[in-house]
Amino acid sequence: MVRKLKYHESKLLKKVDFVDWRRDKGIRKAGIMARFHIHDESEFEAYEKAVLNLRKLSFLLQKLPKDDAFRMVLTKRICDRLFV
Repeated sequence: MVRKLKYHESKLLKKVDFVDWRRDKGIRKAGIMARFHIHDESEFEAYEKAVLNLRKLSFLLQKLPKDDAFRMVLTKRICDRLFV
């Protein structure tokens, strides 16, 4: 037998979707959109794609040796563009 939920527990469970909770990016998406002043869904999708590409590129750069000239040049270019 399961105990009856307390008032605050039942209020919290009303806001939870147990079926689609993995696909729900609403809270995370809203936080990112507010932090970076993104106003449109298409802007958010472009932002996510840009972040994904930068992460892939940085992972590939990490695989190169630290004294590689190409790695140093590309890292400097990326940093110059990101921190303008």
